[in-house]
Amino acid sequence: MATFKDNAGRTWTLAINIGAIQRVRDRLKMDLLEAAEADLLARFARDAVLLVNALWCLVEPEARQRGVSDEEFGVAMTGGALDGATDALVAALLDFFPRPQRAKALGKMLALVDEHRRTLEEMAKKYPSEAAPGGPAGNSPESSESTPPE
Repeated sequence: MATFKDNAGRTWTLAINIGAIQRVRDRLKMDLLEAAEADLLARFARDAVLLVNALWCLVEPEARQRGVSDEEFGVAMTGGALDGATDALVAALLDFFPRPQRAKALGKMLALVDEHRRTLEEMAKKYPSEAAPGGPAGNSPESSESTPPE
């Protein structure tokens, strides 16, 4: 089983099993078993909301036991938490697949994880004030200087 931490400091366990795969299929109409073949991880790299929704489907039983709602989970999934969750998702998927399929899937998945990281890095550069500590969501005081309109 793979684990990751969200930005609230909670550790989540990802275990891919038939029940988890079925939850994702039913709710998101996607098949985690096609992760390598259908470039599903590339979709996750382009769509962080889809990634977090899939993660929620996978951790929902654990989250419900802890009293964490889907909204609370989503709020805590940004930046580094997404990186850790993506790594955990890849590890959990590889644990699920039979050994002969692992080697084939591993290369594709690792390439897609790298693509996901590059996308997140580009987003952080594009929106630095929203991603950086002390930005609008942080608790640093606003500058007294006015910002000229773009």
